[in-house]
Amino acid sequence: MLPPKACQHLSHAVMEKRDGGDGSRGVMKVATLGFLAGCMAYHVLSSLSHDGAPNVALATLHASRAHPDEDSWKCVSMYRGRPKDPNLGAEKASQVGQDATILDIFRHKRHGTFLDLAANDAIALSNSLVLEQRYEWKGICVEPNPIYAEGYLHRTCHLVQAVVGPREDVRVDFNFRGTGRVGAHGGIAGFDNKAGQSNETASHYTVPVAKVLHDFGMPRTIDYMSLDIEGAEAWTFETFPWDTYTFLTITVERPKPELKDMMLANGYTHLCNHGGFGDELWVHEALPHFDEVVRKYAGRQDCRKEPRS
Repeated sequence: MLPPKACQHLSHAVMEKRDGGDGSRGVMKVATLGFLAGCMAYHVLSSLSHDGAPNVALATLHASRAHPDEDSWKCVSMYRGRPKDPNLGAEKASQVGQDATILDIFRHKRHGTFLDLAANDAIALSNSLVLEQRYEWKGICVEPNPIYAEGYLHRTCHLVQAVVGPREDVRVDFNFRGTGRVGAHGGIAGFDNKAGQSNETASHYTVPVAKVLHDFGMPRTIDYMSLDIEGAEAWTFETFPWDTYTFLTITVERPKPELKDMMLANGYTHLCNHGGFGDELWVHEALPHFDEVVRKYAGRQDCRKEPRS
């Protein structure tokens, strides 16, 4: 049978929790997002303590038979029984105006598409929130940190809790740092997140970005990708099929030379930066009004500020 509508925004990933802040070791099953059809319902516990005792009975887990890979994803139904956060309707949310720039480039179009990678908090500093909530854009929010899952109950993007990488099922250590809505940053150990930086480390198995896009039915041309995976961008995209999927606009934080070379070789142009920490705006030559957008933004030291005449 088909899953309930609530299940259309949920999938599932299982990670091994080790070296937690309290020194405990155990297994944590984390409920997250996705859209899959043909589900069979059963129950799941949100986590297990170090002695195996259940902590919270989360919800009904739908073991799905997804297309095309029936073993890749699971779908979890989570009850939305709480008021919506009033900040869902914010006019701006990005840290340094990325959402405003994207809306300007697309002339405030409605019903666009996006990939938010990694999405972090559902509201605070989100590059996709305004696009989704005020302009009805649809997309995927990839965020492996379980602290953020509840915040996506009233978002419409498909929250996919997964760690992306160049190939399937590469086992990596994922570090979590800090606490709270905007402090729980993290990433794959060995890139910007060095071993020993975190008070919690989880083992994950990677999934390629192209598989996420394919399995969740994203179009071949996507309006916007927000990319910030803490230094692992070039490694993750080294096998990406740039000739299959096109992002008309990309904002990416401090891209390494290897990633820049990939984008340059596949029709992308760097226009300007947001803020002073290396958040770059790139556009693809297939972008409607490409020449006009290049004339408007190229040469700006800050994407938000018009050059002085």
